Amino acid sequence: MEFTELQKIWDQQNQQTLYAIDESRLHQQIKRRLSRANRKVNISEIGYILISLMASSILLLIGSGSLYNNIVIASFLLIGVVIAYFRWRRLRLVNNPAMDLKTSVDEALSNQNYLKRAMDSFLLWYILPLAIPAVLNMYHTGGKPLWQWAFVLSSFLLGYLLIRQFALPKVSREIQKLEDLKAMLNS
Repeated sequence: MEFTELQKIWDQQNQQTLYAIDESRLHQQIKRRLSRANRKVNISEIGYILISLMASSILLLIGSGSLYNNIVIASFLLIGVVIAYFRWRRLRLVNNPAMDLKTSVDEALSNQNYLKRAMDSFLLWYILPLAIPAVLNMYHTGGKPLWQWAFVLSSFLLGYLLIRQFALPKVSREIQKLEDLKAMLNS
């Protein structure tokens, strides 16, 4: 239950305004949000790394060996390495168990903003480096049926739309909640 909801219930039941903050409950709420933010970032980073490594391995095993196929494999590997590097750099700066409330909110906000920036640039750093060589490979090898073209192009489009329509708004709402919490702590 959100702090503001608890405050409204208290005000209604006791006909007096609640000015004291239940710090233990607030601290639990902040820790929960921080844990949720960390979990989302960890899952997305590990997922991208695994997808990149598995896709490049599969393409290496069943690929045609063409130039465009090799570019797609190299793109997947490069994306996986870059994400692993950013993950390593991010983890070096976090994971301080003895944080106060404001620091916990700041870290949760930082993680959510990191996730939002990654989702905002998903088209540039993930889809385009993979879609362009994949389409060029299909065109170069020639003779692909229409359903394969539709499947490949719709897969890239679907990935982009899922990020834009579902994941990004959730992260934006969570950022807004954390900013409200931060403002309440600063007041």
